[in-house]
Formats: sequence, structure tokens, C-alpha cells
Amino acid sequence: GLEGNIRFAKHHRALIEKYGRFPHRNAILGRENTEDEKEYLRSKEAFLG
Repeated sequence: GLEGNIRFAKHHRALIEKYGRFPHRNAILGRENTEDEKEYLRSKEAFLG
């Protein structure tokens, strides 16, 4: 529902604010992950949104 959509949008906004991009798209776009992005992608937070 709406609450889930808002949570999803806020999670994605936070990623853009922190990394300036979506870290989970780096591989498909041929970009290297930063150390911070690697740590994030290994975390349980990575695919919540």
C-alpha cells in the first residue's frame, strides 16, 4: 500500500543522497563500487527498498 511505497521511496532517496547513485546498479553499468558501497551491498539493508 501507500505506506510501503513511501518507505521504498525514502530508502531510494537516502541511497542517492549518500552515494549519488544506486550502488546495486554499478555492475550492470560497468562501474566500480567504492569501499562504502561494497560495505552497504554486503549489509542486510542493501535490498530493503
